[in-house]
Amino acid sequence: MPSSKAQLQQDNARLTAQCETLETELASLQQRYQALSCSEARYRQAVENSPISISFLSADGQHVEANAAFERMMGFTVEDSQRVGFNLFTDPALEANGTRPYILRALAGETVIEPPINFYDASQLYGKEAVKQYTPGQGHYFPIWNEDGEVQEIVEMAPEVTDLLQAQAEAQAERDHAAQERANLLSTVAQVANLLLRSQDYTTVFPDVVRLLGEAVGSDRCAITQELPASVGHPHRVRLLTEWHRESVASVLTGSPEFGQGVEINIPPSFHQPLLQGDAINLIISEVAEPDWRAFFEAHDNVSMLIVPVMLADGCWGHIGFDNCQDASLFDEVEIAILQVAAESIAAAIERQQKDEALRASEKRYRTLFELSSEGIYRFQLEPPLSLALSPQDRLTLGYQVNQIVEVNQAFAEQYGFDAPEDLVGTKIGDFYDHEHSQVNDGVNVALMRDLRVSKIETVETDRLGHRHWFLSSVVCDVRDDAIVGGWGVQTDVTELKQAQQSLLEAEQTRAQELERFNAELQQALELLQTRDRILNATAESVTSLLTDSEFERAIDQALEILGTSVECDRVEIFQHFADDREQSLGVLRLQFEWYSAHATPQQAHPTLTEITQDGLEALWLRLRAGECLTGAIESYPEPFRSGQIELGVQSTHSVPIFVEGHYWGIVAIDHCREQRQLTPVELSVFKTAATCIGSAIERDRTEKAILQAEQERARELERFNAELQQALELLQARDRILEATADAANALLSTDNLNDAVDTALHIIGESLDTDRVNIIEVEPFDQNSNLSQVSWQILNEWNSASTVSQRLHPIHQQGDHTGIEEWLTLFSSGQSASFLLEELPEPFRSGQAEIGVKAYHAVPIFLEGTYWGNLGIDDCREAKHRDPAELAVLKTVAACIGSAIERERLRLAELRTQQAILQTEQARTQELQSLNIELQVRLNDIQNRDFIAETAATVSNVLLREESLQSAINRALQILGKALNLDRVAVIEIDSSWPELASRTWQVLYEWDASNIPSQMADVELAQGTFAGIETLYEKMSQGQVLSYLLEELPEPFHRGQAALGVKALHEVPIFVAGQFWGAIGFDNCHESKRLSQTELSMLKITADCIGSAIQRERLRLAELRTQQALLRAQRDRVAELAKTNLALKNSLDRLAATPDLDAFLGYVLTEIAQQFDGKTASLHLFNP
Repeated sequence: MPSSKAQLQQDNARLTAQCETLETELASLQQRYQALSCSEARYRQAVENSPISISFLSADGQHVEANAAFERMMGFTVEDSQRVGFNLFTDPALEANGTRPYILRALAGETVIEPPINFYDASQLYGKEAVKQYTPGQGHYFPIWNEDGEVQEIVEMAPEVTDLLQAQAEAQAERDHAAQERANLLSTVAQVANLLLRSQDYTTVFPDVVRLLGEAVGSDRCAITQELPASVGHPHRVRLLTEWHRESVASVLTGSPEFGQGVEINIPPSFHQPLLQGDAINLIISEVAEPDWRAFFEAHDNVSMLIVPVMLADGCWGHIGFDNCQDASLFDEVEIAILQVAAESIAAAIERQQKDEALRASEKRYRTLFELSSEGIYRFQLEPPLSLALSPQDRLTLGYQVNQIVEVNQAFAEQYGFDAPEDLVGTKIGDFYDHEHSQVNDGVNVALMRDLRVSKIETVETDRLGHRHWFLSSVVCDVRDDAIVGGWGVQTDVTELKQAQQSLLEAEQTRAQELERFNAELQQALELLQTRDRILNATAESVTSLLTDSEFERAIDQALEILGTSVECDRVEIFQHFADDREQSLGVLRLQFEWYSAHATPQQAHPTLTEITQDGLEALWLRLRAGECLTGAIESYPEPFRSGQIELGVQSTHSVPIFVEGHYWGIVAIDHCREQRQLTPVELSVFKTAATCIGSAIERDRTEKAILQAEQERARELERFNAELQQALELLQARDRILEATADAANALLSTDNLNDAVDTALHIIGESLDTDRVNIIEVEPFDQNSNLSQVSWQILNEWNSASTVSQRLHPIHQQGDHTGIEEWLTLFSSGQSASFLLEELPEPFRSGQAEIGVKAYHAVPIFLEGTYWGNLGIDDCREAKHRDPAELAVLKTVAACIGSAIERERLRLAELRTQQAILQTEQARTQELQSLNIELQVRLNDIQNRDFIAETAATVSNVLLREESLQSAINRALQILGKALNLDRVAVIEIDSSWPELASRTWQVLYEWDASNIPSQMADVELAQGTFAGIETLYEKMSQGQVLSYLLEELPEPFHRGQAALGVKALHEVPIFVAGQFWGAIGFDNCHESKRLSQTELSMLKITADCIGSAIQRERLRLAELRTQQALLRAQRDRVAELAKTNLALKNSLDRLAATPDLDAFLGYVLTEIAQQFDGKTASLHLFNP
């Protein structure tokens, strides 16, 4: 018994503890209930006390609840709405103001914002007296879902938009006012254009123009100024032509009267250049940078102004100025454009008046010319006009009938004998034609009808008195619309000229007869002149032959033939005088050259007659020696000369002396054999000229022969001298060849950037020019007076060798060495001396080494760098042992010096290059450092610029997700914010079911969605709102690994591509959502208007947003799990309370039974029965064990 009682007490204590636990849990539940009640009261007060109208509508379209702000704005209560049977589906006022479609979208699950509305007519439901006033609002509609995901109610939040609508109304009023002002301004400009168009003188309407424009734009002063270009004695000036100003504003001319005449103003280029180019200047005076120019405006009380240039075809004519003297304000672009139209109207009026004045001046000039012209000018008309389709003859026939003279000048009237031009008006062309010359006149008019113009055509007509006149006329037809309507004509009376021509013709006929007689006389003189010309031509030809033909005898023969033919003689001869050595006679004349005609025999055929002695001719010969010519019949000459000449058939002969170098040389003899004839003075002068030329030719021939002899002698001397020079020339050629090669080598060293290439080229040039076999550059180890000269090393650096010569530079042994045996060479080369040795002259062991590489003669020229011996230029002859001339080696010193300079220059270049490279490396490092710093700063700047945008958007989304109690409304609101912030067309939250083992079988479904205007909803399409990952398994793998996907439409695989194309997607971006570290789904962002990839900033924001949405989903999961746990605990607690109550009752009954019946067995039996009832058991038993 004691043990059982203790056991019962323990059970009782345990049950008591459990009751206390239950009480504690009940207290906690009560606290949470109170918290929920407080939260509900808080939100309820927020709704009820909100200044924004909030109402709730059921899914069937009735008002459920509303706050006081709703009642104030709408003018009725929810009860009133329920009483009159309001229903959003049937209310006509909602249809009238366009609200119903937005409410229906909210019932479909969207969050919708309607534009501000100005009316809601509730009088149809409540009566006109029941609704006193309605305040305009802007509806915000969003759904409330039940646990089954269906829209249970919608919430309408409608803030008042009275101020907004009032502001819009005021803005519209301002726009209307501005439009009216512009319309007024356009009307004024039209009025100005009309004034200028109707006025003959634009300056007379300028006062009205400036007044109209000034009043139209509301300026204080309006003026038109003209720019006067610089001219002789006058600089560039500006003149004020006219001005209008308000009564309270002073005129510019009041303070500056000189503006009326034009003043010189130094306009700044910043102002003047735009005006000259046609651009208006719109400025605030206080902002003018030039102090003098600003002071100029301020002196006339300007605070702001507009200057509009007036542009003519040749540039800026002037300006229209609009001055504001009270309020500093700028003109807008529309006003400026309209005022520029006014300026164009002024410019058009100016140009029109200038053209009119020019036309009037031109008309006046031509009218004066018309009236004062001495030529007859007339104008005629054809009525009706003559069609150009008619033939010229038909036009002429009709033209004579329908033509009429309508205008003539005084000269034209006087030509026909009339006093006044009016006397001829109304007459016809042809009325005054001379009928005797009708054919001529008709021909003129046919040409006119055919060509439509004639020029300087002669007509024959009669005047009023019947006198005949000849007129020289030019006529042009006036053609319009393919018909001749009239024309102009100009005619000159040439009657006097015609009569003068007739008189002249008669005089000319008389003169022609006299000329015929005179011509007969002249013919004879002409024949003489022709003979003279022929002789002169012959003289010229003979002289030319003598002067140009290098063959003396041929030139003499040709000259004789020309002379004989020209004077028509029979024989021309040249006799040379040979003096008597014994001086016993005058000598003899021997025949040297002869020409004879076909009518004569050659004198050379008579040997006895080829020599003429002085017998009987002494007096004649003396006359010849004195320079006198002889001429006469053969009978006048003495014997025996006469008989010899008669034997030759000579009838008359003539002799002309020839002088050479001033001395008598011989004669030219001319024989006539067919007739006895005397030479005329002209013919004789020809032969004198010929004799002079022959003397000159003989003198030239003598000179040429002397020169030829001297030249032959000189040639023999030159042959001897050339033989001597040839040897020297060969030496000079060799030296020139070396010098040329030296120059080429120096040029290669100076022009080639790469030193080795330059040196190799120079060695090649030297080797070929010297016809040697190997040329190399030898560098010698630096040494001083303390050095062991035999150990000073040398090395081949560069080398050229002929094709048959081995390379020393590539030789394994002899490409370097020391100066053993040739130590004195270092001293020799250091002093600048060259060396030349045959092989056998070289000392050992150097000679053996040179012999192994085929050297037969060795030559070396020292190379110096900065005055210090550096090495040698080596030349090896391997085919034959050549002795090099010291002059060659001296020239090679120049090559060595060039090589030394090139090496020195290369050293300096390399040193400078190393310095530049060090500087460049430093600068590059600095540049890279600056670039890195610049990139870092740019990145930081971009981060700073994008941080606010990212933070604000992410904060807004996070705030919405945290503050909204409903996950659905929170996510929908967040999607809307993201879509508008990123200018997207569709944003959706997609849940992915990853429970399927195969990737292709895993499914996705759109849970939440926001769409831009005119973008189709994906959720509304049953087929496209869900799907599997078949074909896009890679997309699942990438998103499950946390990658953000961004694809253009053409990059998507099928069949996913087809579905996205049906939705109008052009670019797709997917950001994975992880919930509690597990891949849950994704946010999809669609661009439907352009193929656009998102920036890194936008992707960063999307990742943050995805994390926020994942956190919201996780939070919602935790909330729902916590709610389910709380509900389960509550049910369990209730069950446990019931069990405890039942157990307490059983314990109480058991204790009461134990107290009433002390029999332990009966008590235990009762307890077992209670226990069986408590646990719904059929039986209960108690087992006792004896230890």
